Amino acid sequence: MLLKGLSVIHEFGVIHCDLKPDNVLLFPSQEHGVEYELKIGDFGMSKRKEEVFDGDFWKIKFRGSPYYMSPESVRGQIEAALDIWSLGCMVIEMLTGLPAWHKVPTLRDLMFKLAVLKEAPPIPSDFTPLCQDFLNKCFLKNPSQRSTANMLLNHPFLSITDKIFLVRLIILFHQLIFSFFLPKPIIQITWNS
Repeated sequence: MLLKGLSVIHEFGVIHCDLKPDNVLLFPSQEHGVEYELKIGDFGMSKRKEEVFDGDFWKIKFRGSPYYMSPESVRGQIEAALDIWSLGCMVIEMLTGLPAWHKVPTLRDLMFKLAVLKEAPPIPSDFTPLCQDFLNKCFLKNPSQRSTANMLLNHPFLSITDKIFLVRLIILFHQLIFSFFLPKPIIQITWNS
């Protein structure tokens, strides 16, 4: 659902620029057979493709939350590919329960990794090969080569054959949400591949 939402906003020429778990709304569905619906919220930092970036050098040029930012967004380059990078960071966080960059000690170190080294977050080796491939397509360094939302919608990681993995993704997303309100997760899941 999240990827479908990204596809729609990108088709309308909107780039969210601050995609992160805090900006995804999860609520019970009114639709028969669908338990939950997701909506993307907080478009306060969003830009339209045709908007020209302000050329004042003294202004902060990047948009977004650092732990979900792409290398190009740190340098002020605004295009749909930065939302795809953020999506990849969210997938890692939903599957591990930890931010993709959780091992980076400071924000300064993170900005160096993104702006100078143009590094992608490490992809855990215990993820399925389909998941790793999906994430590699989200984290291509060159934004023009990064997969689009529409391309990722057709990725085999999202197919019915990987439905069990997607169920785990949803449950872990629930754990992240409930961790803000409860001292420990409601559901504990272990995954053996």
